[in-house]
Amino acid sequence: MTRMLRLALAALFALSFLVADPLPAQNAQDLAGETIDQLLSRVKTSKNVTPKSVFEELGKRKSEESLAALEDSLPFLKSEIGFRKAFLAFRHFRGVAELEQEAINLLFKKSKSSAPNTSVPAAHGLGLLGETTHPLLEKIVRSSRDARTRSVAMAPLLPGLALRADKKDFRLFVENFTSTWKVPISLGQKTAIDFARTGGPNLFSRCLKDENLTSEIRRILIAGLVPIPGEEADAVLADGLLAKEPRIVQECLVYLGTRGATAHRKAVERFVRHKNDFIRREALVARARLSLILGPQEVPDLLDDLLIQARSRGLVERNAAAISLGELRSPEAIEALHDLLGDPEYSVRMESLLSIGSARKAASIPVLIDRLGVTQGTEAEMTVEMLQALTGQDFGSTPEFWRAWWGDHEADFVMPSVEQVAAVQKKREKDRSKHSTGSDFFGLRVISERVVFVADLSGSMNSKNSQGIRRIAALRNELGNFVRDYPKGGLFNIVTFASQVKSWKPSMVVMSSKNRREALAYVENLKISGGATAIYDGLEAAFNDPRVDTLMVLSDGIPSGGSVNNIDAIIDDVSRWNILRYVVIHSVALGGESRLLQALSRASHGRYVRVK
Repeated sequence: MTRMLRLALAALFALSFLVADPLPAQNAQDLAGETIDQLLSRVKTSKNVTPKSVFEELGKRKSEESLAALEDSLPFLKSEIGFRKAFLAFRHFRGVAELEQEAINLLFKKSKSSAPNTSVPAAHGLGLLGETTHPLLEKIVRSSRDARTRSVAMAPLLPGLALRADKKDFRLFVENFTSTWKVPISLGQKTAIDFARTGGPNLFSRCLKDENLTSEIRRILIAGLVPIPGEEADAVLADGLLAKEPRIVQECLVYLGTRGATAHRKAVERFVRHKNDFIRREALVARARLSLILGPQEVPDLLDDLLIQARSRGLVERNAAAISLGELRSPEAIEALHDLLGDPEYSVRMESLLSIGSARKAASIPVLIDRLGVTQGTEAEMTVEMLQALTGQDFGSTPEFWRAWWGDHEADFVMPSVEQVAAVQKKREKDRSKHSTGSDFFGLRVISERVVFVADLSGSMNSKNSQGIRRIAALRNELGNFVRDYPKGGLFNIVTFASQVKSWKPSMVVMSSKNRREALAYVENLKISGGATAIYDGLEAAFNDPRVDTLMVLSDGIPSGGSVNNIDAIIDDVSRWNILRYVVIHSVALGGESRLLQALSRASHGRYVRVK
């Protein structure tokens, strides 16, 4: 069972929020009544913060005059965002006699600019004008010095390149692909899968260990090989074990194990004593998975080895043993998992809980009930969730209620299906959202005693919610309520992010009367602190505290201005940080839905809510 399935048990936001329009806001109907000169005047006045609708209206006119006005607007723009809005409007001239070619010529010229803030959006706009632009796009890919411009120009070409599956086309892909605001990692993964299917896995030979290729593209190639069955794909992944970069080796180990590549068990085994903790963990887990597939005739000592590993002094070894015992699922393995619930390390206990949940054995129910009397915070909440997943019942965190129910049902207990439990939990979550209390944080129940709040203070937090309250005010109110109700003795901290990251304290502090007063004063004075949304840096700062077990993350925008802004890359990095941490991430999206926050919560067994 993959890590994602096991854990299942358990672009940039709109800049109109950042800078107020110098001109009154107008809808499309209002703009339709303006002349071309009036629309151009708007651009001259508002420059980079001109609403997208103004450029769109010029494009929709589809006239020689409106095309000229779009061209005349360009000298008044300086930012990439401004050029994006302008160049996007050129797509309306597609199929318009004579004017289409003029639009193509202009965008191609701008795509060759030495300034990426111009060349990147121009290449994107050029690609929107259809297949007639493909030869020009290929010229850009082969000649531009800017990586993002090459990647954006290449994006419309990828389906055709993958279909031909020529070695030269493949090299063009791997040497020029870079994820951008309009070229997501998912597009790269789909292209890699298409290349593997049409050209075969051997097309990828030696790429995974090629240090001249970016880490991003090599990891995309790994993802492209995963759904391709057969020994050829296994062999390429095994070849990736020779890479120097730990993350490449780590992912190859994961997929060799989950694919059941038993022919490469010895290659995997060479890494079980690796000095890198992440590599060693994945090697141990992969070796156990492959041994399980081979069976007791080939690997008769698997259970004994795992029992020894579970008693190891090494945290990584015990952690990996918890995963492997859960997949073995024999009575002896389940008993060993029950023992690991008492491990001194939090991460081992959490991994054991997840394994018990995925193994789904009735023998675990009374053990989990007994654990309720000795666990606290996030671990106690996870124990309750595992009991709910195994039984379909909900008696909260009170062991006496669970014992009474188990005493009545143990004799004739039938394990409910995963689907039945999911239906019950969905209804439970719906009921819970209707009856959330004021002590919750935007309806999310927080019971951890080691929590860090990670809050967005970007410019868009000055916008109003559906109740007419400014988002920053709603944040102060909810966070203030939480600080007032947080019990003495618990550890907590507040990290905020916008253009920069700031922490209330250098690390978590114990809630005391003095710290409560200071925290309330700090929350009351929270203010917008920048235009960017550097959520990656905020998460990184929170993870830097080794004692945290729960994050409460709030944001209303798409990542921008941080060390990493690509959503897929952020999800991947946070998942990697969390491999041996098991920090639960609860998240609140203000305004629209957030794919990033949803993914972070889902992968860490946290909860996600959207607040309009």
